[in-house]
Amino acid sequence: MFVICSFMSFMIEIPDSAVAEMRLSPDELRVALRRDLAVVLYARGALPIGKAMEFAGLVRRDFERLLKERQVRRPFDEVELNREIRSSASS
Repeated sequence: MFVICSFMSFMIEIPDSAVAEMRLSPDELRVALRRDLAVVLYARGALPIGKAMEFAGLVRRDFERLLKERQVRRPFDEVELNREIRSSASS
């Protein structure tokens, strides 16, 4: 079985003065911006948690930790809530 992945690229222009204030290397900045955007899109309901995790480049546990650090409340649908209840009961 073959899986074809497609990616969309776009560029964001950030003033040099803003980048200098962030005091991050280009790689650190790229990671930080992807994670920030993933959190914002998830919080708005624009991305489900799985896609937000993928976009952020994090596993579930680390993405959930990031959401907690950012004080983002997770919206639960009934299926996800039942999964979490079963998971907690088996722990």
